[in-house]
Amino acid sequence: MEKLKVIELKVNQLDKKTFTPYGEILGPQKVKPYLENDDIDFYPGISNIELTKQNGTFFWLDVKRSRQFICENLERHLNCSEAFIPFSGSSIFVVALSENMKDPKSPVDFNSLKAFFLDGSRAVNLKIGTWHWIPFPTSEKASFIGIFENDTHKTNLEIIDLKKNYNVSVKLILEK
Repeated sequence: MEKLKVIELKVNQLDKKTFTPYGEILGPQKVKPYLENDDIDFYPGISNIELTKQNGTFFWLDVKRSRQFICENLERHLNCSEAFIPFSGSSIFVVALSENMKDPKSPVDFNSLKAFFLDGSRAVNLKIGTWHWIPFPTSEKASFIGIFENDTHKTNLEIIDLKKNYNVSVKLILEK
């Protein structure tokens, strides 16, 4: 049997330039608010959830414990984008593209594999087809509100085992 290839992946700070291929960062805006007064600044339309068939739905995700920073799976959704809005805790979020994002049979592009630190102050909205995995808490646990198309978890979920399919394991490196 061929030796398992371990990819060491440095965790990046979340910034627009680096994250753009995977989706959008949602958070404080650098433009004039639509509505501004002593109590609020309101910014409508900061991002769109992309749906192909039906309504979107909110979900709640509790990552109940910190775990080893080893990513052995990826998942994607080919019919909708997916937003992750941190509710508590901080975490590492792993993303990747396919070699051809328009081809559903295209393999993972390991050159595009990245890990981002989510400190809880901003959210992310993944593009359709972006590979990702359950966040890795850097705090004791982390919770998220998410948005994707109704029944995505039942009808539009592809999970791959990186060891089985690619003989790869991804070790996340969090520099202090």
